[in-house]
Amino acid sequence: MSQLLKKIQAYSISQPDKTAFKSHLGQISYAELYKQVESLATHLKQTHCAILGIWADNSPQWVITQLAAMSAGINVIPMPIFFSPSQVQHLINSANIELIVLDERLKLAYPQVDFESYTNAQLPLPSGLSAYQKSTHTGSTTNLSTALVTFTSGSTGTPKGVCIDFDLIDQMCSSLHSLTHNLGVQKHLCLLPLAVMLENIAGAFLPLYAGETIVIDSSEITGLRGSSQSDIQQLGLYLSAEQPHSLIVTPELLKLLLLLKQQGQALDYLKLVAVGGGKVPKRLLQQANALNIPVYEGYGLSECGSVVALNTPNATKLGSAGKPLLHCNVKISDSGEILVYGPHMSGYLDEPVSVSDHISTGDLGYIDEDGFLFITGRIKNIQINSFGRNFSPEWIEAEINGLSGVIRSAIFGDGKPYITALIQTIPGVSESQIQQQIQQLNQSLPDYAQIKATLPMSAEVLTNHGLLTANGRIKRETIKHYYAQQIEDCYHSVTI
Repeated sequence: MSQLLKKIQAYSISQPDKTAFKSHLGQISYAELYKQVESLATHLKQTHCAILGIWADNSPQWVITQLAAMSAGINVIPMPIFFSPSQVQHLINSANIELIVLDERLKLAYPQVDFESYTNAQLPLPSGLSAYQKSTHTGSTTNLSTALVTFTSGSTGTPKGVCIDFDLIDQMCSSLHSLTHNLGVQKHLCLLPLAVMLENIAGAFLPLYAGETIVIDSSEITGLRGSSQSDIQQLGLYLSAEQPHSLIVTPELLKLLLLLKQQGQALDYLKLVAVGGGKVPKRLLQQANALNIPVYEGYGLSECGSVVALNTPNATKLGSAGKPLLHCNVKISDSGEILVYGPHMSGYLDEPVSVSDHISTGDLGYIDEDGFLFITGRIKNIQINSFGRNFSPEWIEAEINGLSGVIRSAIFGDGKPYITALIQTIPGVSESQIQQQIQQLNQSLPDYAQIKATLPMSAEVLTNHGLLTANGRIKRETIKHYYAQQIEDCYHSVTI
């Protein structure tokens, strides 16, 4: 049994009445949590399935199902609700999922996903959730040490399964707990989808490992229905009602928190807001500090169990990704690539088991004299202008994304005399407002990194032409190809 499950069992005895889960439907104590996990685990063993998928919005039952599968020795496949129908189908087929616990509304909303080979399975699940099992046993085999297989959407749109074992989950929880146990965090609120491993391990497993409380509700309750459909007023009311001590957010969610604070909402109950999932604009961190929001940037990747480094109130440096966790040994290669030694994934699904002693991240960075890790870009994205100067687009894009009214950006200047930026803004922001901010930004950038031309990107084009990954990151080469002519025209119309 994993250390996480052992701790939940121990808490069910030492603090049986303490709240483990809180949602709009009610509360679940540690004693009830352990009882539900063991009951469902017994039923799952009777299915004789090796691989289970969970396809549903956030809820306590999501985590209970995952824990029960872990207790039963069944691999768990979190199925992101933000995946496209083709990605969901690819995930089901490539992982050979034998049993799926799902929200019936998702099944109805995705008629393209083929469930013909599945029949209803009887499991003790709450209303709204159902279980479907393959009608014929496929003879799936599973690595007994694997606890979950998390799929990343990547830049190509084809999900890739990363195999994570029990030991890595336990070491991740132990390292994070050693950094956060003295911060007074007794209630964490899950805002990111539980299918995202960062929220799954650091947001759900870590509080249970520490014996604290998790608040989990669906996106309908939180108001976060996607990057373009977020209801900031509903989010504000939800936060005020729950008053969590900690959150995990993306840079986009951080912008919403800043806006709520600027509108006068009190957020003084927050003790730790960990931000990750992409390069964080430095000015966003500065704004958070000025507004007394305890925001701390981190860095990680699925192959390393989600978190590699993290700033904390006890050790922080603005602009860095923090210091590496205790179980990680981070080194920088001669070419500047970040290498992570220590426990990591056991391999990719359907590929040979990883035998390397480290993960080559593909990220560029350095470690300063105080031991803080700085991320400067991606190896494959490095561009060289016509004057021979190298630059990482992620750094400049992070600065642009920190401007007021900017949603996302993509910059290009490989082989060119200057940089052109494609920028998506929120509705109502004028071109003159953006240009004024770009001019101010250029004053803080070296000459080779300054933006001399801009082009607009619309939400409709980005969505309809597949220019973003499933979780909203830019597909750089796809964007470059789509806007190729307009980008080229900029170099004939702008005089420098």
